[in-house]
Amino acid sequence: MTILSFAALVASSGADSPGHFVAGVFLGSMLWWVILSHAASWLGHLVEIRATVLNRLSAVTLAAFGVWAICRHAWG
Repeated sequence: MTILSFAALVASSGADSPGHFVAGVFLGSMLWWVILSHAASWLGHLVEIRATVLNRLSAVTLAAFGVWAICRHAWG
């Protein structure tokens, strides 16, 4: 969807040479993902909760929401 949006933006802008625009989008996206992955890695090392505890807590939370949704749907 993002690629189609940028393609529409380039086409509507009437750019004669969209290569610079495409390169800018690529470099901006790459920079964003590098920053995001480094921030996630840094925060992962910062938080001292073990991954298994967090995974189990997430699983229990999702299961509880699933049971709640089923009960809500079944008994209206």
